[in-house]
Parts: sequence; structure tokens; C-alpha cells
Amino acid sequence: MPWPPHNHVQWGGRRAIGSQEIWQNGVRVCKTEADGPTVPFGQETFDTFDTEGYVLDLVAFVIPWWFQRVESHITPPCRLEWVSSTWITPSGNPDPRYSYRHEFPDAIGGGGYYTPSHPFQCAIVLGWTSDVRARGPGSHGRIFQPSPDVQLADETGLFPVAVAGEIADSATTMIYQLRAGNFPTGDRRTPHIVSPSGPGYRSRIDHVTVDNRVDVLRKRAEHQGPLREIRTVDQGW
Repeated sequence: MPWPPHNHVQWGGRRAIGSQEIWQNGVRVCKTEADGPTVPFGQETFDTFDTEGYVLDLVAFVIPWWFQRVESHITPPCRLEWVSSTWITPSGNPDPRYSYRHEFPDAIGGGGYYTPSHPFQCAIVLGWTSDVRARGPGSHGRIFQPSPDVQLADETGLFPVAVAGEIADSATTMIYQLRAGNFPTGDRRTPHIVSPSGPGYRSRIDHVTVDNRVDVLRKRAEHQGPLREIRTVDQGW
């Protein structure tokens, strides 16, 4: 099924200084018309969108701001190295004419605490939900925020709910600040949940959810895989 045309804003870096482990997050940004938070499929183009300006003037400031906040609870060894914006066509492929990637001259460290230090695969899930669609495609989304500094409260493996609230507040402000609207056509573009299912769905992100537990990154590109030890079971009599 076709993807609703949209802009994919992404950011990422290394899990720690000198580490081969990389991480990457992203959020999808769509045009919003005056008659509501959704846009009929195929009724927009990006011909007037200044992708480079959007990255350099907005994304390259908003994401480091969020990344370096104490309330985001990302450990200092975790590095933010780049941000990008890519126009996604109905085929799901990027259009290089409207894509731009900015590499930071110096990698940016997280603004949280050094301890505790969790394994590289640990993350905090930031969930997206929408008032437009309660169920089905385009109703929910998520990213895995890397390198949490949260202190587990007890044997349940949970951390204080107040900390989850701080992370949610920080992410909510980040989503709000990624809105863009000062373009030649007067278009407004806001973070959305986008799905290629059915006719293609897009729903504005209206809520950020954070559970008070540490989760596991689903994708760990360029990670150093584990070494496996094997022993033979001798069942002879």
C-alpha cells in the first residue's frame, strides 16, 4: 500500500565514545490543513519546502536541546552526531531532492547522569498516540530513547514514575518544537503517526506516553554481536 507523502525527521549517533554501537530515532512530519489534523492522500507536494533550512534552522537546534536536558535522562557518554530530514514518496522511498543531513562538528553528549549505566540495548520507549485515530494503522507509534540514566527503584525493575513524567514532559516539548509553518505557501507541518496500511493513514501526534520501566532496543545496527559458547551433552550410559 502507498505511504502518505511525508517528511521523515531522524537523528542518531553512537551509544558511547568510541563505541561501534549506533542508535537512531525519528519522527514523521506531515502537512496539516486548516480543516483538520489529517490530510487526504496525495493532496500535497514538497516543492516549496526548504528541507535544508528546516534542518539547520529548527531540527539542528531542537534535537540537541532535548538530548542535553537533564530531564530527558540520557547519559553523557551517549553521543548525538547527526540530524536529517528526508521526503518520503508514496513508494516509501526517499526523494534526494528534498533530503538533507547535518553532521555536528563535535558529537553532543547526553545531559543526564553518568550512573547508573545500563547495557547498551536498554532504552526508554517514547510512545505516540493520536486523538484522530484510537485504533488501527496510524493510531500509535514509538521510538526507543537510548542510554537511560534511570535508577531502578526495587526488585520489580521499575523506576520512579516521577522520572517517567520528566522524560514525557521533555519529549512532549521536543515534538511541539518540531512543528514548522513559516514557508512560502503558509503550509503548516506537524509531527504525525504515519502508516502505509490501507489507503495510507496519517494522524497528528497528540500525546506522548512513557512507562516507568526500561525496555530493549529492537534495532541495534553495527552492534558487536555476542559470542556463544557451546557444550556437548553426553547422554551415554
